[in-house]
Amino acid sequence: MAGASISATLIESKTLLFGKACELTSLKYINEDTAARFLQVFDAAAIADVTLGTTRPDYVLVAAQNAADNYHGSGLKFNKGIVVAPTTTATGSTAAADDKTHVFGEVR
Repeated sequence: MAGASISATLIESKTLLFGKACELTSLKYINEDTAARFLQVFDAAAIADVTLGTTRPDYVLVAAQNAADNYHGSGLKFNKGIVVAPTTTATGSTAAADDKTHVFGEVR
C-alpha cells in the first residue's frame, strides 16, 4: 500500500482517522488546551466499535498543555482501521475540549 496522509481537528469525542487495515508510521498530536490531554488510539473500523472508558486503547499519546507528542516508528499495525479519542486521562471516558486537539500523520 502506498503511503497516505491523515489529519483531523478533533471536535468529536471519537474520530475515524483511517477506515481500513493499515500501518501507522507517524502521528503528531497537538494539544492547544490549558491542561495535559491524552490521545487514545484504537484498532477499530468505526467509532461505534469504541466505548471510551471500556475499550482498551492500543496506543496512547500524551501532550502537556499547549504542547505536542509524536509517534515515529517502524509502524504500528492496525487490522481494522484507526479511531482516535482525545481525553482527560489515558484510558478514561471524559472527552477533551472541542477544537483544542489536532492530529497529523502517515499510514501505509
